[in-house]
Amino acid sequence: MERKLSWEMPTTYVDENPIPPEKIAQIKIHVFKDGTETYVTLPGNTEWPVEVGAPGATSSWEAQAELDGMLSAKSTPLAYQEPFLQPMSPGSLAIR
Repeated sequence: MERKLSWEMPTTYVDENPIPPEKIAQIKIHVFKDGTETYVTLPGNTEWPVEVGAPGATSSWEAQAELDGMLSAKSTPLAYQEPFLQPMSPGSLAIR
């Protein structure tokens, strides 16, 4: 099943100096699912379509920023479980 993973772009370097806005627009995000790099986004994107798996499946997601060939540390993992899509109860029961 497809969902959209979203994030906030980094606005500073690790030395806490600001990243210029034109550079932020060049950042690509490497997306990891269960420890394996699965996607690399286009520059400047803050969301990306991802395959989450079957209902009940749990995955761990991480992201890593790339700017000018340098990679950030990975983000804190995000655990996501695709919910079971349980239908509503039948209505209008009748005995005829």
